[in-house]
Amino acid sequence: MSTSIPTVLAALVTLGQATLTGWQVINGPLGSVTTTTGRLLVVGEGDVTGRRDLDGMSLDTTLEAYVLSLVANVDLPGTDQQAADTLALAAYAAMETAVRGYPGGPTLGLPGVVQALPTGDFALMRKADENGRHAAVRFTVAVLAQNT
Repeated sequence: MSTSIPTVLAALVTLGQATLTGWQVINGPLGSVTTTTGRLLVVGEGDVTGRRDLDGMSLDTTLEAYVLSLVANVDLPGTDQQAADTLALAAYAAMETAVRGYPGGPTLGLPGVVQALPTGDFALMRKADENGRHAAVRFTVAVLAQNT
């Protein structure tokens, strides 16, 4: 079965590394992180949900549509929740802008990808504990790809 999912995940990791200087960027679920820099972008957090259909008369070509989740996570020592929120939201905004403004268009420069664009959906998660203040923004990228 041919799918664009691994290639799109890798492209988003590369884009995250180029966009978020000083951030750790990983491909994989949040639980797979063993050490962090205090600023972490997780590409491919949670399940990838989607749909695959035959595309045209060929049994070898499929059209797939799916949604990938990304999480921009910030951990700061101290008591400044606003600083943690601001950093996480800024990372989300930077990644959204980078994906929307990709120089090769909405395909992330990948063959077979028709479009990969942020959905506009996001959630800001906040936490405080004895280690400091924490903020994370979960957001999604919708992908439409044709596989041959």
